[in-house]
Amino acid sequence: MLENSLFKALLDMVPFRAYVMDVKTFEVVYANQLMTDSMQTPNAKFCWEKIFGQNNRCPWCNINEMKLNADNQSGKSYTFEFFDEMDDKWYMSHNKFISWTNGRNAKYSILVDITEQKMVHENLKKLIDLQNNIIILTDGTQLNYANKQFFNFFNFINLEDFKIEHKCICEFFIEDDRYFHLNKINTTQNWIEEIQKVPENKSIVAMKNKNSIVHIFSVHVNNFEKDLCIISFTDISETMIEQQKLEEKVNLDKLTNAFNREYFDNNI
Repeated sequence: MLENSLFKALLDMVPFRAYVMDVKTFEVVYANQLMTDSMQTPNAKFCWEKIFGQNNRCPWCNINEMKLNADNQSGKSYTFEFFDEMDDKWYMSHNKFISWTNGRNAKYSILVDITEQKMVHENLKKLIDLQNNIIILTDGTQLNYANKQFFNFFNFINLEDFKIEHKCICEFFIEDDRYFHLNKINTTQNWIEEIQKVPENKSIVAMKNKNSIVHIFSVHVNNFEKDLCIISFTDISETMIEQQKLEEKVNLDKLTNAFNREYFDNNI
């Protein structure tokens, strides 16, 4: 078929490993040169052994999911990541059903090596986990990512554990009018947007740790992408305690230990 010849030519031009398999028999019916050069067992029949050197179907294979959705989502592309232990690399796999020679139903896959990006991501994650600050990625209603310090502070195992009963870190803001909390804004307002409107020295929240000890945090918001923000919570508890002690000294009479005139001038 002319269409298949053109398709082969296009796959040969793609700078990534690509192949076509029969979705019924799992035979590899075509592979571009890059894929052919990297095949684990070139003379084998099935895709899992020929391409990936596996004894059985690959653990990341999503062909059944694709078949289930094929009738309702014709022409849809399926993309997922997987780690190939045979060559110790991460791949982004782009997959789609196509018609092949003799009326065969087939699937083409293009594998993009993302190992380097994964390593950068993992190294960045390790760096963030080393921070003493609590760092999260959120849209203000749902938590998408949190570093190790977050889980240590609140005593959660992981993000899934947190999401069993919670959605957002803002649920832990203590209602103390000296600091920012949810009752200072309307229920329809996004707390991230609102805390960015207050002066930097007022962008402070109070939260209890796993031992019910109150800590005070300075909040810094950085826009990440579209509706997501990276938010850092810096523990300033010691600074705030010292500041409160200083204020008490200023407002109390040294002899009587009662509030002095300066206190009443500032609070009445």
